[in-house]
Amino acid sequence: MINLNTVPGGSLLTNAYILEEDKRILLIDFVPEIEKIIEKNKYSIDKLLLTHIHFDHIEGLSDFQKKYSFELGLSEAGYKFIKNPDYELLAYFPPDVKENIDNINLDKAIIYKDNDIINWNNHILKVIKSPGHSPDCMMYIFEEKKLVFTGDTIFYGSVGRTDLPGGNFNEMISSINNLFLQVSDDFTLYPGHGPKTNVEFEKKNNPFITVKN
Repeated sequence: MINLNTVPGGSLLTNAYILEEDKRILLIDFVPEIEKIIEKNKYSIDKLLLTHIHFDHIEGLSDFQKKYSFELGLSEAGYKFIKNPDYELLAYFPPDVKENIDNINLDKAIIYKDNDIINWNNHILKVIKSPGHSPDCMMYIFEEKKLVFTGDTIFYGSVGRTDLPGGNFNEMISSINNLFLQVSDDFTLYPGHGPKTNVEFEKKNNPFITVKN
């Protein structure tokens, strides 16, 4: 049986997620608060999948990698720019935050592309590119459980900001429309910030959404 744990934390109260089965876990994004949960439950980490590489989704990851071994999954653009301070918005933050990001280990990094399939513990997640908030954004569809980890692409009643480096509002809306064409209205959406929502609610109530059926 798979358990899903939402872990909000870090500087900007980012949502990270723990998928757990038989003490094995898959992480979606990272916040420092995850480490205590892993230690308490003696979890074994298989993979960490990033929705994108803005600093609040990888904050503290470098130190975490020194203690645990796992695959790091991210997009091609994420791999290319993960140590670029302007892209990660680190130019606005203290040197110690930048140092942690600079030291992220890419030795076990796996680059995922649009429509790639990830097999975790005999469960399947589908990768879909979702540029708009940033060019490296990806979402992860877990068809078996009817849920999607959306990162900062879509939130409860809103969408991610597009005024940051590489942001593009039209791409954002196209990414959301593409997601809605691939999943049914009863899919639950787990965003990078704020409460969970679902496709049906967002189609009916999100002022930015253009797909209504």
